[in-house]
Amino acid sequence: MVKEFTEQEILQGKNHVDLGEAGDFTADYLEGEGKHWIAHGTYTTSMSDQDREETLAFFLEENPENIEDMSAGEIFNMAWDIWEI
Repeated sequence: MVKEFTEQEILQGKNHVDLGEAGDFTADYLEGEGKHWIAHGTYTTSMSDQDREETLAFFLEENPENIEDMSAGEIFNMAWDIWEI
């Protein structure tokens, strides 16, 4: 399933994640289901000021029963088990 961020979620920064020393990721939209999701967006490393289009795969710690009813911002801001660019 594809989840788009609302304008309000983007203004609130719910499509952005700080990956610590690895850099920052700003998602345009999400694809996935259950615990496994892929964010499509822009990755900026801490080693470079250049942005690049990238995907970020992440696994949620929990599998919510109502994930179909959740927004992209709600899913992206849940706790993650693991992630990988």
